[in-house]
Amino acid sequence: MSELTDYLGVLRIVEPVHDSLEDRVSALENRRELHDLILRYGSLCDARAWDELLECYCEDVERILAGTLYERVVGKDELRRRYITPTLTRSDRSGDLASPKIQSLDFLHVITNEIIRLSSDGVAGWAAARGQLIAWDDGSEAFRTGSHRATWIFEFRKEGTAWKIGKLTVYSDSGHNPMFTAADT
Repeated sequence: MSELTDYLGVLRIVEPVHDSLEDRVSALENRRELHDLILRYGSLCDARAWDELLECYCEDVERILAGTLYERVVGKDELRRRYITPTLTRSDRSGDLASPKIQSLDFLHVITNEIIRLSSDGVAGWAAARGQLIAWDDGSEAFRTGSHRATWIFEFRKEGTAWKIGKLTVYSDSGHNPMFTAADT
């Protein structure tokens, strides 16, 4: 598992050529829905609207944190627990980042450079996106902020008429975000 390999893997997915106008319109609508789902994911994370966010996932969702973090979670129940009480374990297993402090921070997911691909049958999709997570604390005496880069790799499944996130891998260098590491010093 490698950030660049996974990112390029989505980029290199070859989609079928859609001959009919109906198929082309359907593909455009699916892309728009997946784009909206990606933005909803980021916005609901920022708002800590966990119940709404969990509605975006399949029941058997798998979430992997990689880069300077390590975590693998399977299932919505476990993912809910991790959202409510995050434990951000360093990838080198040298300990956790400032997990209690993270609860007091505000966040902004800036997700850009999306690449969205669809399966030929229109019931699976993939996306790769890059961006930043900005964290700030305006509750202290001095306003403080920090950011780190991230790459999101999404695997989607269509359940009925709704798109859901089946797997999400997040590569980040959050271990270098001064807002996360401030409590370590």
